[in-house]
Amino acid sequence: MSPEQKAKWPATATREFAVLQPVRENVMPVSENDWLRMKRVVKEIIPYSSAYQVAGSISVGVLISFVCVWISLRLSTVAVPGWAWTFDICAICCSALMSILCLLFDWRLKKHTARTVQSAVDELDDIRNKFEPTC
Repeated sequence: MSPEQKAKWPATATREFAVLQPVRENVMPVSENDWLRMKRVVKEIIPYSSAYQVAGSISVGVLISFVCVWISLRLSTVAVPGWAWTFDICAICCSALMSILCLLFDWRLKKHTARTVQSAVDELDDIRNKFEPTC
């Protein structure tokens, strides 16, 4: 520190500062076995991907479109070639099957992901229940 700075010491603040006080909180020691078990449970969590829901929704849209084509072919006054009927019926069946499978798989995947997250929460609750609250 220079002599000029020492002459100005102790420094005074020209602004008001809010000093935060420490907050009292409960602390739980976690054993190494519990810590390793929680790491394993967290690693097993599979992030939810909505790709199957998107594919299923697109397939439902395709299904509705081909049903509308089928209705227009039925109401048509012009003779419709046989291949158009075959193509339309095949498209309706394929898009219906695809949408049902995608939405079913998405529902099961969502259920499994929720179960894995819930198992991690249950493990944390088990660790917390080992300790009695002190406050």
